[in-house]
Amino acid sequence: QKTYPNLTITVIVRGEPVLNDATLEDAQMVGLHSMVPVIGNGTKVPGTALDMISKDAKSCIEAADVILSKGQGNFESLHGCGLNIYYSFLCKCQWFVKRFQLKQFEGVFVNEANLPI
Repeated sequence: QKTYPNLTITVIVRGEPVLNDATLEDAQMVGLHSMVPVIGNGTKVPGTALDMISKDAKSCIEAADVILSKGQGNFESLHGCGLNIYYSFLCKCQWFVKRFQLKQFEGVFVNEANLPI
């Protein structure tokens, strides 16, 4: 934000505790809320199912020019939605190893528009 002061960043976290996903409480604990707006997505679903999250979270996602999505669950629930999403996750299971032609636990960083078939 120092380099691009007109850039608007909003962080969306899990609405309720699930697995190891970050919540509003976690974001507040590390001070993230003092740097950028942080909202919960309204669910405890591992991933981001657009038809299940809060209206505020869905509006924020749909209005974004660019979305940075962390985690394999978010990839599994968002890919194919047509938004400009950059996914970052570890290639944990054999299906992903085969799809991305990577070793298990290697990192993936891919844009929705450039996904391998």
